[in-house]
Amino acid sequence: MKHKRFMILCSLIGFLAVLTAAEDPRRQKMCWAHYVGWGFNQTDGYDLAMRSPGSWMLAPFGDRTLLGKNLQWDSGIFFGARKQIETALAYGVDGFCVDIVNPNSYVGGLNRFFRDAEGTPFKVALCIDRLDYDNAYLIEHLGKFIATCKDHPNACRIDGKMVIFVYNIAGKKIDDWLAVRAELKKQGLDAYYLVQPAHETSMWSEPDKLADALRGFEGFYDFGCNGFTPDEMKQRLANGRAALKAHRPDGIFAGGIAIGYIGQGSSYYRPFLNSGTLRHNWEASIANNVDWVCLTTWNDYIESTQFEPSMINRDNLLRINREYVSKWRGEPAPQRTPQVIYTYHDETVLGDDLTFEVMNFSYTTAPASALVRLLAPDGRLLKEFAPVQLNPKKLAVKTFRLRHEEMKDWKVMRVQAAVVSNGEKPQYKELHPIVRRSGRTESVRTLRLRQDDMTGPETELRIEAGPDGRSVAKIMLKSWMFAGKAELLRNGWPVAELEINHLHKPVWERTVPLEWRRSPEDVYVVRVTDVSGRLGFSNPALHRAEGFDGKTRLPVIVTGSDFDENWPLWKKRISRLKRPGVVAMPVADSDIFSVRYDFDKPVDGMLISTSGWSIPAQLGSSKGWWQGCDKDTVPQWENAAGPDGTERTVLAFDGTDVVAIAARAMPTGPFTIEQWIKPERKEADMVLFEDQMGVQLLLDAQLRPRLTRGGHIAGASVQSDKAVPAGKWTHLAAVYDGKSLKIYQDGRKTAEAPAPTCTNPVNSLSRIGNSMNLERGFKGRLAGFSLEGAVRAPGSFRLKK
Repeated sequence: MKHKRFMILCSLIGFLAVLTAAEDPRRQKMCWAHYVGWGFNQTDGYDLAMRSPGSWMLAPFGDRTLLGKNLQWDSGIFFGARKQIETALAYGVDGFCVDIVNPNSYVGGLNRFFRDAEGTPFKVALCIDRLDYDNAYLIEHLGKFIATCKDHPNACRIDGKMVIFVYNIAGKKIDDWLAVRAELKKQGLDAYYLVQPAHETSMWSEPDKLADALRGFEGFYDFGCNGFTPDEMKQRLANGRAALKAHRPDGIFAGGIAIGYIGQGSSYYRPFLNSGTLRHNWEASIANNVDWVCLTTWNDYIESTQFEPSMINRDNLLRINREYVSKWRGEPAPQRTPQVIYTYHDETVLGDDLTFEVMNFSYTTAPASALVRLLAPDGRLLKEFAPVQLNPKKLAVKTFRLRHEEMKDWKVMRVQAAVVSNGEKPQYKELHPIVRRSGRTESVRTLRLRQDDMTGPETELRIEAGPDGRSVAKIMLKSWMFAGKAELLRNGWPVAELEINHLHKPVWERTVPLEWRRSPEDVYVVRVTDVSGRLGFSNPALHRAEGFDGKTRLPVIVTGSDFDENWPLWKKRISRLKRPGVVAMPVADSDIFSVRYDFDKPVDGMLISTSGWSIPAQLGSSKGWWQGCDKDTVPQWENAAGPDGTERTVLAFDGTDVVAIAARAMPTGPFTIEQWIKPERKEADMVLFEDQMGVQLLLDAQLRPRLTRGGHIAGASVQSDKAVPAGKWTHLAAVYDGKSLKIYQDGRKTAEAPAPTCTNPVNSLSRIGNSMNLERGFKGRLAGFSLEGAVRAPGSFRLKK
């Protein structure tokens, strides 16, 4: 009897041990997603951003959530956590680490997630955005959070302590942090902390710094990296793994999964490489046998790092991620037909190559191929790529390259694709078109479209004259039955939306007035979405303004790279050429990017370019960005004699003022900057124009102009020996032609110097009348400003008296 009781006890202990092991997150390969815990005004920042000139055009969102109109706005985020959690679970995500900035919001910010996760296996963890708060303040609010939430069934716990992620430790010494932990431990409120030991742009290559971080934290949390080669990504995680092995051998290592970056930090833009950055992060994590992974991020629409289902990304990032999660966990692939995802930039720059990626998952049906072709807007065949034989056994990628030289004078390319098997006739689907632009792009985002996500009806778009003579977009959906919506996109952004509930006629037809222009030749396309969420596209249609019918021969930098390969902050640029070159190309006048502010019509707050491109600029700014504009930096309107002696309005700067131009206004290649200036003496440098990526035009203390391009990256500078007269109007022009820098004063060249042939980063934030840090402001008057992606000379300058 005693023996039987002993055996039962042993069995019970064994069962509890197995159960405990099964529930120990260290034994589970958890997929987390970093969740930004604040709202995004996507209605103004995306839906309406391009419908009229205004402040949201300074830096519009490149995408918006697909889960609901206001789900990500301040009102919606407090009621939408359940929908986010259910969606994450459907794609194999096990938990959110929710980023909260101010400690006094830890409890309120996380409560909604804990509440809405109840009844599901989903885990919720706090992500401390930064630690640089007073110790007492941290102890108070972090302690309150742990005490409130540590026993919640949806909290993740290791060794009985809830897991907390820490994004940024800058500003808090490890010993100070240990003091915070010690005080919380006295109260029975210790936790299990995972830390990002250095900024996400570092290689984690300082062993002493990693070891010091592990004195205060149980494990590492990688935020994902981009801008590194695949080998560098693997080495980064290997450095972290080595530190853990030496100092915390049982510590959790969470590998970060990033896709690329478009935001206000980390050099503003970091490459996506189609799906390459995502795949390289996963390959680095698998190679280093990470315990967990963390997607960075689920929902950050300011920085365009979202995995969440969205208008542009759709759910394709989550599908790709789920494939890698299954591979990482060793799960068998499902029975399925071919799943093909196409990834590419919807815009590229003259001089760059174009890459187009075809990805397929494993499948179990008959062998299949993907077909891709490019057409002119009128349907003429431009390029047909070789068929892609889809790999049935694993995720596979084929990348096509279209060289700059092959694309000739193509501007708009229709994209069509089909998947075929058993010799069947291809049924091509229309994808989003690709636009080649001169000097800069309107959009730097990456598109991801899936073959089986495309809906059927053919949609045709025409630009016609309406009854009142104004242009209209005529939309025709050729189907006897359809339910859903049609969106009119201009240069990739929605400007109109129409509901469709169509029965019993062969064509659904509507017209939409074209209210105003973004550029001298806008590219329109219709995106149709059915009630199941599948989508389709029309042919593209161009809307050109009058007076832009000519062509100008311009220098173009040929890079041998696509948009992301040509990212100038790579340690070594990726290119098929030994070095970039300059070629002369005829460019339509309607395609030459141009910003011009005449400063002759007083307005409050926002200027709009008069060049034909509706590019806004804000009067006044904070340092480095527009948010929280300081009123003391707003220049004043004055009536005075202009450059031609006639009384007019000019803009007066007092040495602290600034005008901030919309994001990415600086052309990446050749340019011309013109200004009418009437300076006062300041006995210090005065910046007339600056872009954060190294372009600067200034007057030195003697009022001599100096032009710099490139900064520390292939930089060059030229200075004129001729001073600009104080108290008099001078036309000043600064030119980069791909090979040299030039300065002109009142139409006479006063300086020239050689400059490297290379494109500038797209990480552009531009300022007129001051430096980015607002410390070298211009004192005097301005009567006009022009910035063009063209090379001008006396006789063709754009600013007149």
